[in-house]
Amino acid sequence: MCRLLQVLCLASTLVVVGPLAALTPEVRFSGIAHDALFDVDITTDRALAVGLAGTVLESRDGGGVWTRLDGIPTPFALNGVAVQGELALAVGQMGVIVRQQANGQWVEVDSPTTERLMQVALHPSGRAVAVGAFGTLLRSTDAGASWTVAAPDWQSVTDQGFEPHLYAVDIAANGAVTVAGEFGLILRSANGRDDWTVLRSGEASIFGLHLREDGLGYAVGQSGTILKTTDGGQQWASVAEPGKVVWLNVRADGQGRVYVTGIREMASSGDGGRHWTRHTNNELGALWLAGLDQPEGADQAGVLAVGQGGFVLSITPD
Repeated sequence: MCRLLQVLCLASTLVVVGPLAALTPEVRFSGIAHDALFDVDITTDRALAVGLAGTVLESRDGGGVWTRLDGIPTPFALNGVAVQGELALAVGQMGVIVRQQANGQWVEVDSPTTERLMQVALHPSGRAVAVGAFGTLLRSTDAGASWTVAAPDWQSVTDQGFEPHLYAVDIAANGAVTVAGEFGLILRSANGRDDWTVLRSGEASIFGLHLREDGLGYAVGQSGTILKTTDGGQQWASVAEPGKVVWLNVRADGQGRVYVTGIREMASSGDGGRHWTRHTNNELGALWLAGLDQPEGADQAGVLAVGQGGFVLSITPD
């Protein structure tokens, strides 16, 4: 009964006061209480979500209907996923990397690390980058079929040469790679292999990164951290904080609205982060939502979020 009530409540409209006065979260998929999804990637053709015990969900209609895929060759948790057409990559615990080939089959590929991998990005050219624990940074030039270590010389990048956990990665259309992680670190490389430049450092870890091709971008993390860039990530500035909570991910939709999700909390802004509405009702306040996405270039409002309990939520403003 409690499970049924939770699903029914999540499907209701959440009314709050602020620049985005209401959000409607609609349940698109749900698992059992102990399920968890950690990342989602949406393209114009399909979407994939990944999570515990090698879970991979697929949608072929923009995130409306989801099915659980069979034949995923790992029992480990998958923390990050990236999609390009019929190719896909997912990374996770113990450095596992699985790849969906053009024929639809999933295979595990050799990984040069056993450290936990947190996220992966895949460029249309076939270049891919994966990041993870203790400064792990991997690079592929063949759409994830093979990988090499591409981490910078941390002695020359960080104080005392510490190897920060890396949580987020982005590959721009021009091939530039941006990674973010522990101690507020944001790095960039023109090719994801060398010439790493520190764009920012601080104290609070950054868990989520979103860079749009129009130059707008956001990064979020510990202690309510929300950063904004308008020049593609070269410069970052703090924006108003909706609360000193742990934010896990961020997306800006095609209508200029910004959504941040975290540990049992969600917030949204209709004016680029100057003002925020916190959505802290009993339903969203009971969940953590780690994965957040919207197709790049899409002009519709709203996002997809995944997280605790295997939930996939379609979240749209009223």
